[in-house]
Amino acid sequence: MKTFSSFFQLWIELQRRFGQPGQAYLWLAIFIFGASNSVTRKLTDLGAQHLIDGRNPISLCNVLFVGNLCALLVLGSIYRQQCRPALLKQLSLSEWLYLIAVAVLAGAIAPALIFTALSLTSVNNVVLIGRLEPPLVLGLSIWWLQARVDRWQILGATVSFIGVLLTVLLQSKLMVGANLDLGAKRRA
Repeated sequence: MKTFSSFFQLWIELQRRFGQPGQAYLWLAIFIFGASNSVTRKLTDLGAQHLIDGRNPISLCNVLFVGNLCALLVLGSIYRQQCRPALLKQLSLSEWLYLIAVAVLAGAIAPALIFTALSLTSVNNVVLIGRLEPPLVLGLSIWWLQARVDRWQILGATVSFIGVLLTVLLQSKLMVGANLDLGAKRRA
């Protein structure tokens, strides 16, 4: 209960500080997105400790269903004005196919891959791979969509990529150093 009240206080403070609810929603989304992999990993670990009929109750299907249900409620409340039958009938068949493809990729395949990755490796590695997304999306949008980008967007993607690269290189260098130290202690 304490966590909920502190979260509610944080939410009120964000709205007071930024004045516009849009900025508060953006900060809330950043907070939720940043915590999602760790929370999912913690839930699956808790489920593994409390098996039901020999199975983990926190499965991909459960996480996917609850996540998509929450997304439906939030997006339905935000975009209820645009969900009129007259507007939906204006979409062409190719637009519907693109929407379905994006929904399947973003709503089912990507979460399944992230859930699988969380079960196979640490949260840090999953987050690092996730941080490669901005430079990859930027590069693909320039290549496939001929998107025009400014130097700040390129600089941001470059900084993101360098951060991931440094983290991986420094982490592997520390691991190699630790292994060398252990090897020297074993020989002594």
